[in-house]
Amino acid sequence: RNFAHRGIAPRAVTHIFNTVAERPEIDFRISCVYYEIYNEKVYDLLDDLSNSETRTDFQIAEEKNGKGTFVRGLNEVEVAS
Repeated sequence: RNFAHRGIAPRAVTHIFNTVAERPEIDFRISCVYYEIYNEKVYDLLDDLSNSETRTDFQIAEEKNGKGTFVRGLNEVEVAS
């Protein structure tokens, strides 16, 4: 496999799981959300898109302690690989 032209997301995920593998003494819990912003609407890409009532009224918020921004209400899935 040639991974020389992988994008930033696959590289970041690989780095996260490589770091976890290097630290077996620590119990990690890794979860992810997957969304798209299109025409100023947020789409939850882990939601059932066949559902005609798929939400697009998500709010982008900032944590009070200043650690970053997030989107409220997205599906969050625990991942292992």
